[in-house]
Amino acid sequence: PLSADFEFCKLDYVTFENCNLENVIPPIEPKHIFFKDVAVRAKKALTIISAEPESQINKILKLRLLKLTTQKGAIFNIENLEDYEGKEFTSRFISLLQDA
Repeated sequence: PLSADFEFCKLDYVTFENCNLENVIPPIEPKHIFFKDVAVRAKKALTIISAEPESQINKILKLRLLKLTTQKGAIFNIENLEDYEGKEFTSRFISLLQDA
């Protein structure tokens, strides 16, 4: 497990791979969102999205969510995600993780 205090950090275009982020202190900046239980949320979100009609955005969502099913914690910079994937994708992606 990674033990780090990101409370006052600005994480731009950072990816944590093969890291257990369950014990980190997440950034307090509102553009960041932290999911401690991201694997559980991603699995539930995949179930939700699998019942929906196939679309290009759903294909990308499924790929992104599938990668999260083995992660232990995730920090997302919403602005960076919007910049990279677009607002529609980001809104749906975060919504799926929050609702799951």
